[in-house]
Amino acid sequence: MNNIEHYIESIPEQRRERFMLIHKRILKLYPDAIVDMSYRMPTYRHGEGWIALAN
Repeated sequence: MNNIEHYIESIPEQRRERFMLIHKRILKLYPDAIVDMSYRMPTYRHGEGWIALAN
């Protein structure tokens, strides 16, 4: 299990669904985005921009 999967598994069930909606939307809009962990949060990098999600 990678760091992103571990993070998602650790999200309380009542918030995980909303997190997954946002996660999937970002990947749909930016399929070539690089996803990694930064400051213990999933971070999506695309070109010069980035966004991080915390639960």
